[in-house]
Amino acid sequence: ASDSGLKSAQLQLEQAQLSYNQAKDSIDDTSIKAAINGVVTSVNGEVGDFAMNSNPVVTIMDIDTVKLQFGVSESIINKIDENSKISVVIPAVSEDEVEAIIDFISPSVAQNSKLYPISLSIENPGHEIKPGMFAKIIVDISSKQESVLIPDEAILFEPEGLFAYKIEDEKPVKVMLVVGEENGI
Repeated sequence: ASDSGLKSAQLQLEQAQLSYNQAKDSIDDTSIKAAINGVVTSVNGEVGDFAMNSNPVVTIMDIDTVKLQFGVSESIINKIDENSKISVVIPAVSEDEVEAIIDFISPSVAQNSKLYPISLSIENPGHEIKPGMFAKIIVDISSKQESVLIPDEAILFEPEGLFAYKIEDEKPVKVMLVVGEENGI
């Protein structure tokens, strides 16, 4: 009789351990852990709600590096290269310029805006830049060719194009001009 009592106690112990392991697994499944480090940007549930894979409970963003997206017109797109450095000012954070590098330039125009989408990355170690903030982009598209700055009033027009006079050997010589950039002064 004592042998059957021992077996009965062992079966009860095994059953209790199985119940304990199932309860422990259930408790472990109640904790939700993020796959990334970041900042919670929205909460889509409350305590007691049923969590499902199709409806995220929270949205988490890694804002150590932020992406900035903007578009440029066709007159500018071929003057910008990937990996080019761009200056950015985010007025909500500071009026100081920060440097960013272009990550991506779309080869095709966005149909809704007729602009070419560009994205760049900005380091954000202090998390001062928040998603959705506006930015001023400063793109240097000036040509790198050597050029001469001529006052507007020295430029003359004829049907063949624009020209000016320069002095050679103390005599005026007519020179046809190729217009580059204007400095706005």
